[in-house]
Amino acid sequence: MNSSLQIGLLTGQSNPQSCELSPRQRRFLSQFNFPGLTLIPLNFPYSPGEPHRDMPLLRASLANLRQFLAARQLHTDSAVRAAVIAVIERAPRTLFISGSCGLHLYNSLRLPKVIEARVTVLAFGPVSLGVPRWSRLIAVQGRRDWLSRLFFRPVQHRISCSHMNYLDRPEFTGIVRDTILDQLAPN
Repeated sequence: MNSSLQIGLLTGQSNPQSCELSPRQRRFLSQFNFPGLTLIPLNFPYSPGEPHRDMPLLRASLANLRQFLAARQLHTDSAVRAAVIAVIERAPRTLFISGSCGLHLYNSLRLPKVIEARVTVLAFGPVSLGVPRWSRLIAVQGRRDWLSRLFFRPVQHRISCSHMNYLDRPEFTGIVRDTILDQLAPN
């Protein structure tokens, strides 16, 4: 363990064959280059696969919907659970920046308390039927994000955006930066 905190994305897979970050996601994460911080190079479920390729919006939305509906089985998928646990165990603390159905996927894993307690989830535009049992949750919702507003309340932060543009909003970048600095601060 060479860092005290690692951060990574936990979102639905627009392309179920790939966990590679999109160029936009890589650019977003690259803004947070702080000492003691490691970036997780893949997205959920953190296993190598096909290279990233942009997917048409309708196809990506349907893939995310299928993943959301199938999430209740995640706690029985030992390979996915083991992969997520292995990622969390790489550092003393983990910050998952969870977009859309990512919070629902995370909750569905039903991770052991000792593992989940090491995680903070910063959920943007959450579409979820619940909250983490033992992880700290920070929820951010766009004022024009009707999808998240339909599926999730309450939130700590409201910003000016829709469901598709959190990563482009300076307000969201500031919330992520402040959360990282808070996590890196000595206790």
